[in-house]
Amino acid sequence: MNGLLFKKVDYSVGGLLENIDSGEIGLPDIQRPFVWDTTRVRDLFDSMYRGYPIGTLLFWENGFPGEHRTIGTGPKKKVPRLLVVDGQQRLTALYSVMKGVPIVDKNFRQRRLRIASIRWKKNSRSPIHLLNEILPGYLISVSCGRKVSRCTILSPVS
Repeated sequence: MNGLLFKKVDYSVGGLLENIDSGEIGLPDIQRPFVWDTTRVRDLFDSMYRGYPIGTLLFWENGFPGEHRTIGTGPKKKVPRLLVVDGQQRLTALYSVMKGVPIVDKNFRQRRLRIASIRWKKNSRSPIHLLNEILPGYLISVSCGRKVSRCTILSPVS
């Protein structure tokens, strides 16, 4: 067998996100929906932050324009040239959180991914100003109860 079966290609995170955004990277029609819970999404970002390996991605070069799905919920400019065979959950989580777009979950509903929650006592100093400095451009939802306030960090605002 002389034909090349696999080739190694390095992508930056930004390059992967751009290719998903344009439609260059998509999903085969047989791929399952997004099933990760938010803990796994958080752990993915924690691993990336700490510099741990997060696995290999495997793509299939697409020769058929019709048999695919997109990552995220918005329209794409291109028909996918590459289909994700391994790494769909990681790429979908990364794309959804970094671009602030909803995903289609295992119940085929659109939802945004929440990656963290913070609680603090009502009379203590609110961490919102610190969060805005640490996470500029992120949507931060705040709800207040009688004794405890809760802050939820959502995906970046597009």
